[in-house]
Amino acid sequence: MVGPWSLPGGCPSGKRLHAAVILLDSPAIMTNKRFSGPASALNCPGLRPARLLMPALGAALAAAFWPGCTRTEDEAPPARLQAVEAYGLTLDESATPQEVAFVLLRSLADDVKAAQARPPRPNDQKAAMRLTYSLAAYQEIANRILQVANQNRSPEKADLGPERGKKLFSFTKQWAPIVAHYVNSFDTDLEAAARKMWVLMSVDGQSAHVHYNAAHDPSEKDPSKRQTATIDVELVKAAAGARSFWRISRVDYLGRPSTRARIVEAFGLRLDETATPQQVAYVLLRSLAEQARLARGGARSERKAAAMLTFSLAAHAAIESRLLARINQDNPPNQKVQTLGPEPQSELLRAVNKWAPRLAEHLQPFDSSLQEAVNRMKVEPEPDGRTAHLYYQVPPDQSETEPGRRQRVTLDIELVKSQVGGKVFWRVAEVGYRGPTESKPAASATPPAPAAPGREE
Repeated sequence: MVGPWSLPGGCPSGKRLHAAVILLDSPAIMTNKRFSGPASALNCPGLRPARLLMPALGAALAAAFWPGCTRTEDEAPPARLQAVEAYGLTLDESATPQEVAFVLLRSLADDVKAAQARPPRPNDQKAAMRLTYSLAAYQEIANRILQVANQNRSPEKADLGPERGKKLFSFTKQWAPIVAHYVNSFDTDLEAAARKMWVLMSVDGQSAHVHYNAAHDPSEKDPSKRQTATIDVELVKAAAGARSFWRISRVDYLGRPSTRARIVEAFGLRLDETATPQQVAYVLLRSLAEQARLARGGARSERKAAAMLTFSLAAHAAIESRLLARINQDNPPNQKVQTLGPEPQSELLRAVNKWAPRLAEHLQPFDSSLQEAVNRMKVEPEPDGRTAHLYYQVPPDQSETEPGRRQRVTLDIELVKSQVGGKVFWRVAEVGYRGPTESKPAASATPPAPAAPGREE
């Protein structure tokens, strides 16, 4: 076997490897997910005792430094940034993060299936590993490995030395074991795969996270038995002279939500500075409807992914300002609090997670196209130009046989302009109902605090 599935006898013991992983623990590199795949995913006897203890990318870094864990005769291909052709796609400067992630997932699936075939197909596995390596962001990965290697080292190493290629190749070989448990759900059709993806991209357009909803057994109808996970493929723009390509810097699982402002791509829409309030509201309603659906029986990882997408659409600074105003409402001036406590992000997430239950009754099913939804929307901007209320008229319940008894419900989505890095985005500050008894979201009584230029929410 040529890959990391059947590692040679030079593997370290579980305790030694786990110790190495701890030494390599760096937030910029490490994952938050433990190995959870079948035993066949990691067949080195020394690794099995630590299989549930070590972070996945820690294993990748350990393998990069531990020569006994890869076959020395497996030469690393040249680390050359160039256009890659695979599975009917050309990954050149015009390729999207979704396209690059799609090719990566297919190559990782080919790697796993070739390794687990009986008899194994070493040549097919080797070809898959080389394709995976051609998609790597070499310099970014090298910088991160070097950052870890230089912890507590004096003098620091300036580069990875003559074995740079071998270490990079060893690193990328570990991506297949990370996702091995879920490869049966990796789509071989780009359109089908894209429907399972959503993207968070940095405001400067230089990095992105493609999230892919996967399952160990996609044919299983019982969510509790499907063993779902959301794979996080991190990409960066890698430069090669005057050209730049989206390339892979890390393979991980969905982590904690961030208040950092991002460009969001989901449900076929890109929510950047050109996105309208209607487009933002449409993605929000789709995401909230998914949260409401999963709350009735979805797997934990699916609920987490839907909640994180909703959270990425929130105007975090405005919500924080309103929460603080509510807390300080009855406090004397000398006792006003300035922060939401030691974990402000958790408080923000708790506030945003109330949106789906609040609207759940009127979001199922939400199967409108963008144009159908927009036809039911009305936008009323506030005089300050930084705030707008979008009113969405919920389609009447057609199951009600008497038209006069069909309830007319209008949702109220409040959006504010968030300024980050010289760009302005519409994001959501509050949701509620518009009607005789509930005219506007309760929090709208407190005007939003404009985000300071350059502030990342």
